[in-house]
Amino acid sequence: MLIPNQASWMVKKIIEARVAASLLQTVNNGKQLIRQTYLRLLDHTIRVPWKCYMFRNATRTKAIFTLWLHFQDRLPTRERLLNWGMDIDAGCMFCTAFLETRNHMFVECVFSQAVWTRLMQWLQNQNYNARTWEQHLTWSLTHGKGKSQKSQIFKLVYTEGVHAIWLKRNQRVFEGQSRSVEQITKDVAFACNVRVAPRISGLLQTYLF
Repeated sequence: MLIPNQASWMVKKIIEARVAASLLQTVNNGKQLIRQTYLRLLDHTIRVPWKCYMFRNATRTKAIFTLWLHFQDRLPTRERLLNWGMDIDAGCMFCTAFLETRNHMFVECVFSQAVWTRLMQWLQNQNYNARTWEQHLTWSLTHGKGKSQKSQIFKLVYTEGVHAIWLKRNQRVFEGQSRSVEQITKDVAFACNVRVAPRISGLLQTYLF
């Protein structure tokens, strides 16, 4: 089936998926058919290293969505808004000293560094010393991968931490509210204790804030 040139991106993707699905051979096992369809639609797409955060993560859906945008550098930071042609102040909402980029806001800014340090102190893991995005990504993947209880807790805390930093940034922009590192990390700890899976709740509760 030919795809019209004037079709929208979404319509083109739907038609492409329909064509790919029609090429699959029908099998008796329903689960196998679903798997074949998924792999066919996946095609040769490169699997991202942070996919471990997208599955079996007990955090809130909105936090996972924020994390998804965060890893892909698609959050509407002031740098991106400038690139879209908006006339705005480009300074970081936390320190005001540097351009507000994803890398600066979540890694390089002294405010975010204080947030991550405090959260790691809570988890009795005080070795956070990332100063670049590459170091931060390696750190998050190293502690977030795996099926152990500690990795599941880290995955939950990291996701809520990213969401909390972005949420507090937006509150400063749109509501003029300013909250301390201690208040933000307490919010993260509360959200994690509410959302944590029952099988690992006991371990999380041993970490005193």
